[in-house]
Amino acid sequence: MATALAANSDSRAITPALDQIRAALGDNSVIADRASLAKYVDSGSLAGPDAPLPGAAVMPTSVEHVRALLAIATQHRIGLWPLVGSGPFAASADRAGQLVVVDPQRMNRILEVNEKYAYALVEPGVTYAQLHDRLRDGNPPLWLDCASQPSSSPASDFVNRSFGYTPYNDHVIMQCGLEAVLPDGSLVRTGMGAMPKSSSWQLFKYGYGPYTDGSFTQSSLGIMTKIGIWLMPAPPACQPFMITIPREEDLHAAIDILKPLKITMLIPNTVVVSHLLDDAALSAPRSKYDSGSGPISASAAAKIASDTNRGMWNIYGALYGVPPGIAVGWKVIQDAFSKIPKAGFYTNENRKDDPVFAYRSQLMCGVPAAPPSTTRQWNAGGHAEISQVIPLTGAHAARAFDLAKGIAREHKFDYPCSFQATWRSAFLAGTIPFDPNSADDRKRAQACAKSIVERMAKSGYGTVAAPAEIAAEAASTYSAHNGAFWNMHRKLKAEFDPRDVLASPFPLSKQT
Repeated sequence: MATALAANSDSRAITPALDQIRAALGDNSVIADRASLAKYVDSGSLAGPDAPLPGAAVMPTSVEHVRALLAIATQHRIGLWPLVGSGPFAASADRAGQLVVVDPQRMNRILEVNEKYAYALVEPGVTYAQLHDRLRDGNPPLWLDCASQPSSSPASDFVNRSFGYTPYNDHVIMQCGLEAVLPDGSLVRTGMGAMPKSSSWQLFKYGYGPYTDGSFTQSSLGIMTKIGIWLMPAPPACQPFMITIPREEDLHAAIDILKPLKITMLIPNTVVVSHLLDDAALSAPRSKYDSGSGPISASAAAKIASDTNRGMWNIYGALYGVPPGIAVGWKVIQDAFSKIPKAGFYTNENRKDDPVFAYRSQLMCGVPAAPPSTTRQWNAGGHAEISQVIPLTGAHAARAFDLAKGIAREHKFDYPCSFQATWRSAFLAGTIPFDPNSADDRKRAQACAKSIVERMAKSGYGTVAAPAEIAAEAASTYSAHNGAFWNMHRKLKAEFDPRDVLASPFPLSKQT
């Protein structure tokens, strides 16, 4: 028996399609009641607790189900929102009820773990926690690079182009081969998978002809059904470390010291340079230290630093390999950062009771982990998360931080943030924490987020992650040569998906 549709659904448009989907995929494959659909939206987003719900959600279990779903959607001219990689559902109020979320949670088979070549082939619903459990007892043991919560998936983090915290941090580089269903129902395998009977689909990323895997990241050109990922053979030893930098103004020196250590790969993993407020938000709500409104007071920040034995900046990295080599590397790092007055140096040996360091240590040593708390809880659960890319130099880091923090303070918000140093650049990942139940807070937070995106772009710092509500503003900053970049991708979208069946937060579809 059909369930009642969500209140904001256009039942005339969507009901016939759902009836056909139930017939093709099974009654229990469709979710259409309001209470169950609420899990697909983020009540802490800029849209607030009244964020519009999708018209329904569908849980396919196979490639055949995905193909049937696309055919039905095309026939009835309804839109599909694949959940892999696009984050929570976040369509506009006038379109949301006509969109159907494609939830991959039942496509959760680990198809292969190859210990000889250190790779896995999985379906998009496989979570980090699930794959880690499979790998834990392997011989030889293999590590998983986790970029987000244990309940997230390698497929989503590839689509989002996320970075994790081990030497295998770049999830696009460490992806090898994928399978996707295109809007017309075609099943495509990329790289060596395009060749029948290929022996190297998960061993070699490319093939003969164009490299297409990247076209399935941050786009809406197909629905992924399989993904290959490379796994890291466990090293003989892993030593996470933490360096505390007492003064905020020493960011410039810290990043300049870090740059050669990263580029030479002496520190091979993602190095996180976390602001005091970012670390504080991972362990407790703001109200523990300051119950006032506006940016946190200097006295409250000083108390956080004192209570948690932290600096205004806190650097997290790890060394890998044989213990004698790690010891040499650790001495080089300590000698370098000792140039900063009162820098503190820690490992698991002398910082055993710090839950935030323990959490970060797990991630750096290949163990999926959840933080004690999150920046989403810093101020009543509202969060607008924005990331820019900056060159890995002290001058750029200080300039970008001062600009973003200043904009946040102009709008009366804190700015918990961290720099995540990867290859030759760093993400400045910041959060605007607000009260999602306050219309004024949401309005100011959205204005703040837009201002950060626009003013950072004018300084040469491009946004690479932004709330769906300001996706258009973020995209508009990539406007060189009369918008040639987005014009090219819209042409690809029109060719791949002429009926505009697949939706996402990115400005390629009219569905959002």
